[in-house]
Amino acid sequence: MKKNHWLLLGVFVAAVSVGCAARSSVATTDPLTADISSYSAIVIDMQNSLEDADERGDALRNLSLQVLNQVTATGLFSDVSMGDGAAEEAGVLLMRVNVTNLREVGSAARFIGGVFAGRAGTTMEIDLIDAQSGDVLESQEVTGQSGGAAISGGTGDALEQAANAVARWLSGDAAE
Repeated sequence: MKKNHWLLLGVFVAAVSVGCAARSSVATTDPLTADISSYSAIVIDMQNSLEDADERGDALRNLSLQVLNQVTATGLFSDVSMGDGAAEEAGVLLMRVNVTNLREVGSAARFIGGVFAGRAGTTMEIDLIDAQSGDVLESQEVTGQSGGAAISGGTGDALEQAANAVARWLSGDAAE
């Protein structure tokens, strides 16, 4: 094999290797400023404003489950549940989550398209509401993305990153 062929093969192998290792992800929030320590329960009201929500049912259910699990794992609340936001009790925090963007990248697209499949991602607008008074305590936009290199994850990774960012935000950690 000629020297140039070996060089091209080396560059290709290096690019694929870097792509496989690059499982970078992005989830951003600003620090939580509201004091939520007096709330013993949280009700998560998942909504979406996606035009094709019916076609995205599996991903939206996955995101709801991820958010529920991550918020429960924080240990901040003795009761964590999914609901429609109708709770009007003292000590209950309502977290209304509106999914405004969802870009899915499946494993087949990632395998075939590699880096050209792009990043999977989701954006959620979140309002923390005192369930008894109806007052909005704080609002936040959370974005989670999978890595965009060769074989660096798809929709599931992006949803997990977004749910982790929500939990870190409620815990008082800014996510970057």
